[in-house]
This record gives sequence, C-alpha cells and structure tokens, in this order.
Amino acid sequence: MCRRIKKHLKKLLKTSKIKMIDLLKPFINSLGIWEIVDRIVPMERNVGGLSHGQVIEQLVLNRLDDPLPLLYLEDWAEIRSIRELYGISPDKLNDDRVGRALDAVAPCIDDIEEAIVLAVLSHFKIDPDQILWDTTSFYFEGDYDKSDLIRLGYSRDQKKDKKQAVVELNVTAREGIPLAHRLLPGNASDHKEALQNIKTLQKRIKKKDFLLIGDRAMLTKPNLAALVGKEVKFLGPLAGKDKEFILGFPEEQFRPLAYTTARGKGGYTAVDTSYTFNHNGGYYTCRAVVVKSEELYEQQRKTLDKNLRKIESGLEKIRDHLNVRKYKNPAYVAEQVKKVLDSHCVGKLFHVVLDGEEGALTLRWDYEPDLMEQQQRLLGKYVLVTSLYRETHDANQVLEFYKSRHRVEDRIRAMKSTLKIRPVFLQSEERIRSLVLVNIIALIVFSLIEWVCRQEGLAKSGKQALFMFRMPAIVTLTVNGHVIQQIGNIKPFMHDILAALKVKPLELDDMDTG
Repeated sequence: MCRRIKKHLKKLLKTSKIKMIDLLKPFINSLGIWEIVDRIVPMERNVGGLSHGQVIEQLVLNRLDDPLPLLYLEDWAEIRSIRELYGISPDKLNDDRVGRALDAVAPCIDDIEEAIVLAVLSHFKIDPDQILWDTTSFYFEGDYDKSDLIRLGYSRDQKKDKKQAVVELNVTAREGIPLAHRLLPGNASDHKEALQNIKTLQKRIKKKDFLLIGDRAMLTKPNLAALVGKEVKFLGPLAGKDKEFILGFPEEQFRPLAYTTARGKGGYTAVDTSYTFNHNGGYYTCRAVVVKSEELYEQQRKTLDKNLRKIESGLEKIRDHLNVRKYKNPAYVAEQVKKVLDSHCVGKLFHVVLDGEEGALTLRWDYEPDLMEQQQRLLGKYVLVTSLYRETHDANQVLEFYKSRHRVEDRIRAMKSTLKIRPVFLQSEERIRSLVLVNIIALIVFSLIEWVCRQEGLAKSGKQALFMFRMPAIVTLTVNGHVIQQIGNIKPFMHDILAALKVKPLELDDMDTG
C-alpha cells in the first residue's frame, strides 16, 4: 500500500534543483546587466529570439552556477529550469546563437565593462580611491599558430610548453570589486604594461587622484622614474632587491610598527626614508619604507638553511668520491664543484678549497663570513616605494595599504578556480575576448556578494555564500491535469542574504494549466 502511495506521489510531484540561481537571478537582475548589453549592442531584428543581452546574462549565470564548456550550455539550461525561470527555451542557447552573441559584443567589450562598473560603483556607493593591480595567465590546448593573442610566455600555471593569454585585473582595495581588465598576448611583459594600465584606469573611473597599489613588476626603475612627480599616487615593492640600499640601515634604526595581520600577527619594524636612483642619466627621489617582517624572516631563514644544506650535500658527495676514477682528476673535480655552487644563488656564500695532486686530492669548504653576514641581514626585509606623504600617511598606513593586495590575488584565484576561466574551446580571438568579459562580469557579481555578506557577517566568502544556496528547487505538483509550480527548500538565512543584497526573493507565478 505504502509503495503504491509513494509511486503515485512521485507521479504527482517533481522537483528540479535551481540551487544558487535562487540568489543569482534577482541579484543579477538588480544590476541591469542584460539591459546594459542590449543598450550598447542593440539587435537590428529580434523576432521571437533572444537578445545579445539575454545570452550574455545566461553565460554569466552559468559561470557562477556551474561553469561548463559552451557546448553543454543547453543541457545546463534544461537542468536548471531556465525555461521556467526566464521563459527561455534551452535550445535557444545553442552553439550558433551563443557564438553570434560573443561576436556581437567583442567590439564593445570596454564600453560594456565600463557601463557595468560605473553602475555598480554608483549603486553601492563605492569610492575607487585605492586600486589593486595584478596579472595572471591562463593556458590553451592546441596550436594557435596564427594567433597574436595566444602565445608562449611566462606561465603562472607552470605550463611552460603551453600557449597562453594574460589577464590584467584591477580591483578596489577595500571591497575587492573588479574595475577594469585587459586581455593581453601571452608573451606580454608585466612591467611594460603597468603604465598603460594607469591610462586605462583614469579613463574608466573618470578620476586621476586614486592610489594604485601594485607588485614589483609595476615599480621597475623605468616605471618609477615615469611615475615620480606625476599626478598618479603609487605604492608597491621595489622591483629587484636593492641590497646595498637595505644594508645601509643598521638593525637599531628599525622602529616597531603597530600593524597586525588579519590573523593578529605583528612583528613588523621599519625605517621610513627616501630612495634616490639613477635612470637614463637622470636622478629621481621618492619615499621608501624599508620593512622587516619577523614571520617572513623565519620563512626565509628556513629556506636559506635548506638551500645551504643542499649545497653542502652536493659538496659532501664530491668529497666522498675523491681520488676514485674520474674524481682523481683535479680539473674534473673542480668542474663538479662549480656545478654544485652554480646550482643555486647561495653557492656564492661558500669558500671552497681543492688541494693536492691527482690521486691525492682534498676538499674543504666554509662560509664566506662577510657575504653570509650580509645575507642574514637581508632576511625578512623588502622596500616599499610610494608617493604618499609622511604628513598624511605614516609607515603603518603604508604597510596596511600594501597588505590589501591579497584581495586582488583572491579575485584572480576565484576567476581561475571558482569561475573557471579555462578551459576555452574557441579559436576566434574575438570570441575568446568576449568570453573573458563574461568571466569578469561574473567576477563582479561574485565579488559584490562576498563583500556584502562579509560586511553583514552572513558568509566568509563568495564561494560560501553561493554554497549556502545549494538546496532551492522548483517543486511541480500535478493533480488531475492541473500544474502548480513553486520554489521550495528555502531557509531563513537565504532571506537574510537576499535582504542584505537589497533584492526580493525569487518567486514563480503559480502555474495552473486547468
């Protein structure tokens, strides 16, 4: 009897999980992404079909919900009940229609991103007065021999044999909201792109008095010379460790800083000074804060000890083989010693002596005392250069601003792991650029959700916030030919997140076919 009842209920009831779309649909609607795309890329004719804005919106939704190759977009739309939620038949999200939408938006990528970003800044009252800059790469499978975009270059993914493209990303320092991106050739050099990025930002956010916080690639001496005295405010680590400059400050000159990490760790000291350098015959001066971190010191000390042991182990192996076969030959032994010392930069810290005649050789070594003392004094130290004035920003604030760089690193991690910017199964550069734009728009949505939820103490990350919406489903009840649909499995904390984002809960109009 029970089995028959259960079997009968199964016929009456059907559930289709919509999961995080219960959160994403109302929030994405509130940002007006569809309307922005359609305003910038209007269609000449759209009789019964989808607009480019609708297609791009669905691609953004898929990146956030369950990022899949475009080939499977129709299947995803079927599983996630896109017909019921958006009135879009899944077969309208076929390869050909998606490809046409990507082609259409390609010439307008900057305009679309700018419109979305400015709308977000205005809506959420975000002031982009501090901006973080970084780059990453993502690789491709295939030849791409005729592509100017997909090239071999320095791989952040440790895929030296794979061709790649480079993504440059700027986000707000406090909120971590993406402001601008550029897709660059795979062989692009970070330090050569840094100054052009500043021009892109000035145009994008319509202001010049922002503080740009970058990494070492931004603050090479040529770039620093170009920035000193300009309107742009900058902050970041000096490219290349200027050892003589750092060694010029004895330990007693370092003063404690009040800065502590998010985990409550302190142990920072600094010297607030000036840095003068020569470039192309001209002399330039800017403010410099030489920082010493106890945590970094311990990390680098352990690494130094490990590398010293590797060198010593290599020398011990040579000594154990002395005066046997090839190791009777002084020239051969000297060559092996050189290979060991050249295998790592710490090899220069060793003083090695090879004595004796063929067949009666001796090998001994010790550290170069002056070089070792210098190496120990460099541990845990780095130089931050900045245009910020001491009168307005002390060394604590300089370090605090720099430490916000983790937010752009977090965004890059989300773009590559959560939103899955790769793999990309496209050959057209225009379509690749458009698909990267889709990922950036999805990253904006993801970042806003994370920022708001963290502010309200509702979730620790965007990924966690989305995961909390894994249960919602459309429940379909069919009785005597009558069909009623509602959204079920909604928990109170979901309403809290939606309320924090200032959007109304998703609702379905009850459907009754009777």
